[in-house]
Amino acid sequence: MMQILEFDPKKEFIQSVQLNLNYWLDNLLDAPKLDQANLRRAVLYGCRYKETIDFSLKLMRNSMPLIEKRGDFNEWLEIIDRLKNPEKSLEKIDQGLLFIFQGDLEFQSNFFLAAIDSFQKAKQVGDEINNMEIVINSSIGLCQSSWGLRNFDLAKKYGEDLLNMEEDEFFQLAKIALIDNILGMISLSENKLKKATRYFQAAKRIYIKNKDKLGEMRIQNNLAIIDIAKENNKSALKRLNQAENFFSINGFDADMIKIRMSKGFMYYRMGNLISAKYIFSNAIPENWEYSATKYHIAWGDFVLGAIELTQNNHEESRIYFGKSLKYWEESNNTDMVLLTKNVIKLFSADN
Repeated sequence: MMQILEFDPKKEFIQSVQLNLNYWLDNLLDAPKLDQANLRRAVLYGCRYKETIDFSLKLMRNSMPLIEKRGDFNEWLEIIDRLKNPEKSLEKIDQGLLFIFQGDLEFQSNFFLAAIDSFQKAKQVGDEINNMEIVINSSIGLCQSSWGLRNFDLAKKYGEDLLNMEEDEFFQLAKIALIDNILGMISLSENKLKKATRYFQAAKRIYIKNKDKLGEMRIQNNLAIIDIAKENNKSALKRLNQAENFFSINGFDADMIKIRMSKGFMYYRMGNLISAKYIFSNAIPENWEYSATKYHIAWGDFVLGAIELTQNNHEESRIYFGKSLKYWEESNNTDMVLLTKNVIKLFSADN
């Protein structure tokens, strides 16, 4: 008697989704050749079934460096909104991971208040189910976001508490580097350049030990900012060129913009307004709308406004300051809103 093979379409489809997600996880390092639209599609398919949602969430977290390349975070935030639909009935651990990913995207988009809300929800889940990975990652997010809101005391507290946590060696080193970087940014914001340098150099050593070239090059930009503040422009330019070359070869467009903004600011500080104006004016790729670099672009517009004002081009200056002000208002950066408004009032009064 011939045996009839049973065929379960849903089971077969789930298996194909698992294979596809595993393919993406195995090939994420080949980032320059990957298409984010297909990556989002793979994540959405994986989130349809409880058998594959863990793969999908892991893929989202592991994809962060790739997503940061372009900074097109809005479409990923839309995916998260779909996943938070009550019909999905996510397990607690999946809820925690999803909140962390959402917080990461919001932080990268400079939506710091929203990021804090997401990370607090993630930490609550991590504490509830005693999952240290979620607790640590959400605490790092809270540290970063508190720094973004210029609440330096709270950010330092999160950072110092994190350094007291223990994990396996590689995980610990990777997290310590990130925390050192955040504490370095806090010190830089407080104009404590020596302290900031120590933190950045400590983070850089860890990135080199872990062979994390992306992390190392991002630290180079931070160290270059310190060089610029110290008027050590030769060292700053060397660091910026090294980082720019790496980001250019590997397609990290958002990081390229940040490097160019640092370089433009260096020339502005040197009084080389022609070079500064050229770099700021050409730093942004055509039709660039991604939120990851809006903070840096706003600074670029602010400096361009200052350059035009210096050259008595008041109409062009007003346009740049206006663009900068629009972003500061959208991001609730009250310090820069006040400063930009005062600058606009000053040169408006002169006219």
